[in-house]
Parts: sequence; C-alpha cells; structure tokens
Amino acid sequence: MAQSMNHLANLLTERGRHGEAETLYRQSLVLRTNALGPEHRDVASSLSNLANVLQHTARFKEAERLYQQSLKLRRKAYGPRHQNVAMCLMNIAILLQNTGRDERAEAYFKRSLAMLEKTVGSGHELTAYTKSNLADFLRLAGRSPEALPLAKEAFENLRKTLPARHRYVNWARGVLKNVEKSRMADSRSAGVAKTRRSALRWAAPKASRATLG
Repeated sequence: MAQSMNHLANLLTERGRHGEAETLYRQSLVLRTNALGPEHRDVASSLSNLANVLQHTARFKEAERLYQQSLKLRRKAYGPRHQNVAMCLMNIAILLQNTGRDERAEAYFKRSLAMLEKTVGSGHELTAYTKSNLADFLRLAGRSPEALPLAKEAFENLRKTLPARHRYVNWARGVLKNVEKSRMADSRSAGVAKTRRSALRWAAPKASRATLG
C-alpha cells in the first residue's frame, strides 16, 4: 500500500502536481512509520521524497529538516558511505544552493560526488547525474570553465547508459547547453574587453599629443 502510494506520488511529482504528491507522500510516511518503525530505511526514503516535493514548493525550512532526518536514518541503515547517503547529500546541496548558501552547497555536491565515485564508480548514472548538478551549480556561480568538462562527461556517460528520453539524460543535455552558452557569452565579453583595452592603448598617445599641442 505505502509503496504503491509512493510510486504514484513520484509520478505526480514528475508531472508537477506537487499538492497531490505531497498528500500521498505524507500518507505513505505515516503508513511506513507505523508498519516498519521510525528508523527503517523505507521511512528514510519517504522523508526524502516528501522533502523533495516541499523544496519544489519553496518550503525550504521544513524540507531541510526532513532531508537531515533522512540522512541520519540512511547513515544508520546503510553505513556512512553508500549511494543512498550520497544522493541525500546531493539533495541537501541543491536545497542549500536554492537558499543562497553556495559555499556549503558546493561542499555537499563534492562530498556526494566523491562518495559515488568510490562506491558505484565514475561511470554510474548516479555519479553522472550528480556531476551534472555540480556543473550546473558552477555555471550559476559564474564558473563555466570549471563546469564545461563536468557537464560534457556527465552527459556522455548518461547518454551511454540510459534511454534517450530519460529525465537524467534530458537534465544533463540541458545543463551542457546552458554551460556552453555561458562559455560563449564569457568569450564574447572577454573579446569586447580586449578590444576596449586595445582601443584605450592606442587612444592614449593621441590624447597626450593633443594636450601637449
């Protein structure tokens, strides 16, 4: 029952029907807690799913509290270095990014990525998806040169391992396009600045001669 409700809530979340999804996630959480106990790994999953939909509706404070609860339970259930722990770290990183705490967000992204590379490997879809999220974070932080190789690698790995229309592939494709646009914009800005500096260097002697004359 709880699993079916959770699955339906996931579909509703993907379709943007967050209010309906939240209701089902909350019901699923109650059912799992009562049936399995408050520290079960499935309860941790329900907490994370509910936090995710709350983040979509900008209720960041409650979402963060639930993510932290989920992280604590997952560490207890799976150990401190597991892919499910790493994905929870990435979710927290996205929340921190959305609430303007960029320094902590970057640290969480990198912790998640490092953990995934050690536990499931650099070519795994979860590793690539996390790498794509880190690339998007770097782009938004104005660090497109750092973001570009990550975005390219993430998209290539996901394209090889998942169906073409999978949401991870679509996400990574969009991130790569945005990073490439940012790099082009940066290059154009740098070119304009260089032209202006050259113009100033050439203009300076003329101005001096006019003053002296």
